[in-house]
Amino acid sequence: METKNNKMGKIILLILLLILAVAAVLFAIPKTGIRCRIFGHDIFHEIKDEPTCKEEGVARIKCRKCGKTLDVIQVERKEHNYKDGVCTVCGEKDPTYEPGGSGSEGGEDPQPTGNIDKCYRR
Repeated sequence: METKNNKMGKIILLILLLILAVAAVLFAIPKTGIRCRIFGHDIFHEIKDEPTCKEEGVARIKCRKCGKTLDVIQVERKEHNYKDGVCTVCGEKDPTYEPGGSGSEGGEDPQPTGNIDKCYRR
């Protein structure tokens, strides 16, 4: 005849073994997606194609745990980077560029605008 303590010890041992089995399934095999179905995805954004001034980019929303791609989104295109009237990325001409116009090449330093007294109060 088993004692009460001996029965309780076996029950506790069975519960611990069950917990270990569940933990092994949940954490030892993360690629199966079981963890994500139970605990939810660990989301991050991955840029697939960088946006340029000519085209939108593409980003993927993925899960760190299971590696699944959850969504694909468009990334806004960037503004042109004009220098001397030409975009340094795509070569497009700046429609507002005036050669020798508004630059500070060899001319006077630009003067501040607005109420300068507010900046230099005594």
